[in-house]
This record gives sequence, structure tokens and C-alpha cells, in this order.
Amino acid sequence: MWKKEYVEPPKPIFHFGERNSQMSHTRIRVKFSNLNFHLFNYNLIDSPNCQHCDLSETPNHYFLICAQYAQERAEMIDKIRYILQKNNLNDKINLELLVHGSKKLSYISNSKLFNAVHIYIKKTCRNP
Repeated sequence: MWKKEYVEPPKPIFHFGERNSQMSHTRIRVKFSNLNFHLFNYNLIDSPNCQHCDLSETPNHYFLICAQYAQERAEMIDKIRYILQKNNLNDKINLELLVHGSKKLSYISNSKLFNAVHIYIKKTCRNP
């Protein structure tokens, strides 16, 4: 007899936003994006490195490190800090928060957080 494996349904927040931004965000979440690190892992390109700074272009690098996107990142982080402060949270802004949201936030606050991430994705024109 086959044992049916339980698959957790997607969280409603993952359906937030415009389709293109939502898809880019989801690709990063499921580790199948157009970031060089993911493309390299699937043997689609020769190097995992960022074209701007020659470090491995991981999701963490793209969202939190790459100097090429410093201005866009500062705007995103300011918006997210405001959302966290408004909800009396002192959580760190890290990759987990950016791609999955927070269980401590309401759907509306997570939507605002995801909106900030989607704006970052659009402004960087990286389309991961």
C-alpha cells in the first residue's frame, strides 16, 4: 500500500504581489533562480560569481551584500525596519525574513515586507 506523503500547502503570502515579482521571489525561495549561484549549481553557467564583484552570487549576496545594489538595498531595509518597528519587533533583517516573511507578522505586515522586497527586485533589474 502506498503511503501518502503530506505536503504543506503554500502560504497565502507567497501569492502576494505582481506576477513577475512573485515569480522571481519564489524562484529564489525554491533555489531555482537566475542568480549565478543557482545557475552554476544546475550546470548552466561556468561560474557562480557575481558579474559586479566576483563573489559568489548567492541569494544572500544579492539581497544583503552586493555593492552594486547598495542604494536599492538601503531603501528596502529602511522600509522593512519601519515595518518591524511598527510591530514592536527587533528581528534581524536576514535572508530568511526576506524570502519567507515572519510568523510574528500579520498577513498585511508580511505583504508590506514582501512589497519592499519586490520593489528591490524590480529596481535592481536583476530579475532573479
